[in-house]
Amino acid sequence: MKRAKTLFETKNSPIVEVTSVAAELKEKVSATGTTLPEELAPAFNIQDGYLQLAKYYEKEFFEDLQSLDIKMPDAVTRVSEYIEDVVKYVEKIIENGFAYESSGDVYFDLQAFQKAGYVYHKCSPNTSAEESAELLQEGEGALVREGIKRHPNDFALWKMSKPGEPEWDSPWGKGRPGWHIECSAMAGDLLGSNVDINCGGIDLRFPHHDNQLAQSEAKFGCKQWVNYFLHTGHLHIEGQKMSKSLKNFITIRACLEKYTANQIRILFLKHRFDSPIDVELVGDGRIVQMEEAVKLERTFSDFILNCKTLLRIQAPRDQTFLTQKWSDEDRALQKELISTQQAFHAALLDSLNTPVCIKALQKLVGATNTYMMNNHMEIKRNLLVSVLEYVAKSLAVFGVYANNDINSIGLQWEGSAPSVVEGLVAGVLDDFCARRDSIRQAARQKVSGDVIRTICTHEYSDQSVVDNSPIQQRILSAFIKFLSDVSEAADDPQKVLGLCDAVRDDIMPFLGVRFEDDAYQKGSSIWKLDTIASILADREQRKKEAAIAEKKKQEKERKKAEAEKQRRELAAIKPEEFFKKHPTWAGKFATYDDEGNPLTTTDGKPLSKGLVKKTKNALAKHKKFLASN
Repeated sequence: MKRAKTLFETKNSPIVEVTSVAAELKEKVSATGTTLPEELAPAFNIQDGYLQLAKYYEKEFFEDLQSLDIKMPDAVTRVSEYIEDVVKYVEKIIENGFAYESSGDVYFDLQAFQKAGYVYHKCSPNTSAEESAELLQEGEGALVREGIKRHPNDFALWKMSKPGEPEWDSPWGKGRPGWHIECSAMAGDLLGSNVDINCGGIDLRFPHHDNQLAQSEAKFGCKQWVNYFLHTGHLHIEGQKMSKSLKNFITIRACLEKYTANQIRILFLKHRFDSPIDVELVGDGRIVQMEEAVKLERTFSDFILNCKTLLRIQAPRDQTFLTQKWSDEDRALQKELISTQQAFHAALLDSLNTPVCIKALQKLVGATNTYMMNNHMEIKRNLLVSVLEYVAKSLAVFGVYANNDINSIGLQWEGSAPSVVEGLVAGVLDDFCARRDSIRQAARQKVSGDVIRTICTHEYSDQSVVDNSPIQQRILSAFIKFLSDVSEAADDPQKVLGLCDAVRDDIMPFLGVRFEDDAYQKGSSIWKLDTIASILADREQRKKEAAIAEKKKQEKERKKAEAEKQRRELAAIKPEEFFKKHPTWAGKFATYDDEGNPLTTTDGKPLSKGLVKKTKNALAKHKKFLASN
């Protein structure tokens, strides 16, 4: 959302993300066994233990954000640094008449709040009283002592600490903040009496966000503290909410071992943010639903690389001598671009409807691929650049290829941007690619080894080597070794073709280079720079698809052989033996006439009229089969 707002020129206050580490702290500490028996608690410095645990999970949290390439918040707040603010916040609510102290605790007075004309249950107006009580009990039941609240639905603003829990000084004795108050105090400090957008999971709608609204409005004396809530749907694993107790969860770090941050983003972009996502884990920890996201990410990546490649190939041509008047296909692509821009913008305004955005971009990518295929070197360069930049910028809005500069997509080397790397290696790769094409063509034509060796004679032009960069030298070394190997095998065309395939499949991928057949010019190939991980992932995917295709082929051949075997066996059955030997009829009859027609069934009964008709039809069909075989 932080990226998406850059598309809209508004004068609203910037979004400030507020991160609280205390909301889950008690649960984390309990899970790790930090809460101590009452008699042992005084012997330990629990305060430091809790803070160290919080810092540990905070560090892990931000490391995960960085690994997912998520933009960092403008402000980070820790409740441990806001205790004085929380106390003052609670004091103000008491002063305004909407909270009361009871036995060292402070509770929000819901009855007084509603009598004063304020509205409760804003986020969950349809929640029944029974459901409210159940959710309140689930959220605060363990925190509440019997008989100290004026009303069952009053919730804690401040709690007297139990032995083994963290504690701070307050006017009501040593204690700690309640569940909801910390968010109000920290957000109120940075955003004041009005918050534009508040985000959270759908499970926080009640009681957390409703209580957060109530206490903040009670403190500031306003009737609307938050303008909009964005509640995200849950991520379910095979129909169940992720839970450590069920052991049905996957961590971000484990997920990133199998998928890239871009692929994970695309999975979520294909679903509305406010809808649940149900995923299925397979044995090796992979996610079934990620397969489609992986393919879609490859579609976008290939599109960008294909556009850049075509623009690079076309670049040397003098545009002055090319026709610039738009054809019908040029106009159609421009119309598709405008339509996509409008659909994308409208979808963002429709509560961030990302699935519609992604479908619109897919449609534009498909139309542009067709345009490039049909026009190739006659494309309108500026038009293609406009489409490419729009697709890259739109994906960057969602953090996919986060830098919307199209030159940032591809292979990076020692900190150099892909556009810089491309400039370093273009001369060598142009020569490499062209020389490999000539060698393949000669080997297919089975020319003499001397001709192939002549092609391998390597001379550098001034453009081939522009400097002595490590990546250029590595590619040049691979080029020279390829030519040397081909020269040695020049008298064996099949071996030469094998070397051409090997350098494409086993050498260049580890240098971040793709050699691919030119879709626009038969018999030629092109080169692209891509990340080594992407190239290797594609290679593994091709192997997997090839294995599946081979398995299907073998199954098809097996069925064909089985069918042929059955055909031969049936063809060997004479008409008079049909009912005795055919698999469908053998063993069903006791007696037969002289021509082999059945007379009685195995129980000695004569055939019914229906069975007689059925046997006659079967025999007639078999005789027809014999006549055609």
